Amino acid sequence: MSTYQNDTIATQQEMVYYRITQLQGSLMASGVITEVFLAGTGLLGYLVKLVGPITVCVTITSIGISLYPIPVSYCSSFLPVAICALAMMILFIMYLARINISTPTMNCCMKKSRNVTERNKRTKMPIFQSFSIFFTVILMWAICGILTFAGVLPDDPSDPAYRARTDTRGDLISLSPWFFFPYPGQFGPIRFNTALFVGFISSYMSSNVESIGDYMTVSRVTGTYPPPLHAINRGILTEGVLGVVAGALGAGHATTSYSSNTVLIKLTQVRSLDIEIYK
Repeated sequence: MSTYQNDTIATQQEMVYYRITQLQGSLMASGVITEVFLAGTGLLGYLVKLVGPITVCVTITSIGISLYPIPVSYCSSFLPVAICALAMMILFIMYLARINISTPTMNCCMKKSRNVTERNKRTKMPIFQSFSIFFTVILMWAICGILTFAGVLPDDPSDPAYRARTDTRGDLISLSPWFFFPYPGQFGPIRFNTALFVGFISSYMSSNVESIGDYMTVSRVTGTYPPPLHAINRGILTEGVLGVVAGALGAGHATTSYSSNTVLIKLTQVRSLDIEIYK
């Protein structure tokens, strides 16, 4: 029985590695075509005129809506924790948003001198609104940790409340190596799958529209001029190259800009002061 189980585990691991190598090859090939080639040749810049606010809005909304089954699946496993987290986030965003806390800042006076730096300044920031997700995760993890060590949460894996325990995956830390360097081919020879390739092509094209919208939004949020076409091409090219690298290392997904960060720039007012020179 033990030999049969070991053979089954080995077979399952080989199947997982086989699928990962298919993901790698399909991701790399689609990234080279849709981002590296289009942006490297400058062809993507001509598509910018076709990407307007409505296009970006529909694309980002569609991406967000398509991801809703993931949080629904996790939240439905134990609703009390999900409801508490939701209530805590609403509290931070809606009722504590106007509470500003003084934080130290540093301002470089680029117009007068590049070597002049004004230190020890303080400004007030909406901490609870800017870091609502971070605070919610930390506080809910602390509450679940207290309930775990107090014995309130059950230790039966079949109980829905078991997933709220903070020690269910504690062995991952002890079993994980201290240092690990990913390298191409660690899961076997890289393979190609047509169905995955077509799916990644669609994802890359949606990512291109999203990234162009992010670049335009950041320029408006920071009060600068819209990025020129060659800058957009360089940005998409960088995303494509990093996506190919991610595929070669077995990450299973590419890299792209993150739309939520544009909102954080507006809320925190954290940006590079180099743009002051060009105003």
